[in-house]
Amino acid sequence: MHTLTVSAPAALGLRRTTSVLIVGGGLVGTTAALLLQQQAVPFILLEKSRLPSLYPRAGGVSPRTMEIFRSIGIEDEVRLAAQTAFKPGSFGGARRGASLLESRSIVNQADAIKNRMGQMDPSPCGFAGLPQTLLDPLLQEALHKRGGHVETGMEVVALRNADDGDGVEVVVRDGDGAESLVAASFLIGADGGRSFVRRALAVSSTTVDTTPPKPVTHYANLFFRADLADSMAERPFTQCAIEGAVKGLFLTVNNANQWSFHYEYNPTLESPLDFSDAKCVEIVRAAIGCGLTVEIEMLAPPSLWTTAAKVADRFRSGRIFLAGDAAHRYPPFGGMGGNTGVADVHNLCWKLAAALRNNQSSASSDLLDTYEKERRPVALRCAYQSLLRSDFSARFGIRTPANSRDVDAQIDINAALTRYRYAEPADVVDTLQCQVGTRFPHAWITLGKAGERASTLDLVDGTAGCVLIGPGGMTSRAWAVDGQKVYVTGLGFWVEEEEDGVDRKTREEMHSRWWAKVTGGLSDSGAVVVRPDGHVEARLE
Repeated sequence: MHTLTVSAPAALGLRRTTSVLIVGGGLVGTTAALLLQQQAVPFILLEKSRLPSLYPRAGGVSPRTMEIFRSIGIEDEVRLAAQTAFKPGSFGGARRGASLLESRSIVNQADAIKNRMGQMDPSPCGFAGLPQTLLDPLLQEALHKRGGHVETGMEVVALRNADDGDGVEVVVRDGDGAESLVAASFLIGADGGRSFVRRALAVSSTTVDTTPPKPVTHYANLFFRADLADSMAERPFTQCAIEGAVKGLFLTVNNANQWSFHYEYNPTLESPLDFSDAKCVEIVRAAIGCGLTVEIEMLAPPSLWTTAAKVADRFRSGRIFLAGDAAHRYPPFGGMGGNTGVADVHNLCWKLAAALRNNQSSASSDLLDTYEKERRPVALRCAYQSLLRSDFSARFGIRTPANSRDVDAQIDINAALTRYRYAEPADVVDTLQCQVGTRFPHAWITLGKAGERASTLDLVDGTAGCVLIGPGGMTSRAWAVDGQKVYVTGLGFWVEEEEDGVDRKTREEMHSRWWAKVTGGLSDSGAVVVRPDGHVEARLE
């Protein structure tokens, strides 16, 4: 562990205290801040970089992530931003060829989405195509409007769990080299794949692989500007594999004048020093094809990455927690990385809020232990599923003799991101039916006499759970939960599928059928306890 190196706190100048310190101001860290803000939990959010990242990263916001954004009131902003993120009509499908201009379509837009996401579960939200370069500033602006902000240019250089076990102490260095101390009850390390927090804690990682093992491929992300809109008007794609003299993968940025080519290189023959702007332009031009003369401007130095998949062996060390890429790193095939990170902090932040409200009791510590128990199996599964999509054809469900084993082992991306279970067995389910540990099923409902249309998922907003009572238990009654007697009364709502003017008996029958379908056969007199994060805590008979 990197211990505090300055002996006297006075030498550090300013000393600040907070409930939760978040290290890393990207997608995961800013989402954590918004979730804590919703809980009225004080926090400090630090980001090492002064300027936003230029590199296009995760471009797909899954329906489950959109549900989380819905719960904190930013779904509409994200959805509207996604509508203008790409050149209209240019987003969709997969292509491959010796160059971009020579590429042919292997799957169209509708089939690509179907093959990548699988069977979509009922949800109040849809998929949103929005590059992280646009999503991160949107989240930061939402945070700012609500009174929070990201402190940029602030690097954590040392940290430790306090000697008395009562918090975390961190040394922070600003852009001018001045150091200060921050003390917090808890710390979330959301500082990316090269996480300082993870390294400071000396947390090892498990390498995830398939059978037989996948070779590790090295890529240089070349982000550039070129006016290819007209040339690609008849060649829409989200991914295009280049398999000529230059090998790599084009990923869409806006499919107009910003593009990203992930150049496959051999680290024994090339080094980062070889990738000058001139060299990068040469590589990109070869990947585009010789039939087009266009000005190419590199927008950022190459960013290097590999297809290795690693998951931290621990997600918790005392009062410090790892989330997002700091906890799990896997290739972007399937678009699960950022979405998994958002789900990490959605699981964690309500538990931190509960621990702080309960004066960090031993019961609270047990609750916080469930973060790793629940999220690490999900990360391991997503890492494995990402690797199964290393082959370009397998990524879109296209079977070949070489990839048939991988295609057979794939599960729907939507299953990996939505239908997981926080309970034994920690697997995915075929259908969400209120199994303990799964996300409560969505259905459109009408609330109260005012007739407000809502989703069943809107019954919890992250700050408190709820108990949903079966149609035979609408009168007040009590159940036993973990040995404690819980007395609840029902929140009335109408199922949207009901028809006006039906008699009482018919309505009761409709309620019973709906309840049985949603809960997988739970009796009418039963109830379902839903956690603040929308996952089922218990089924009560």
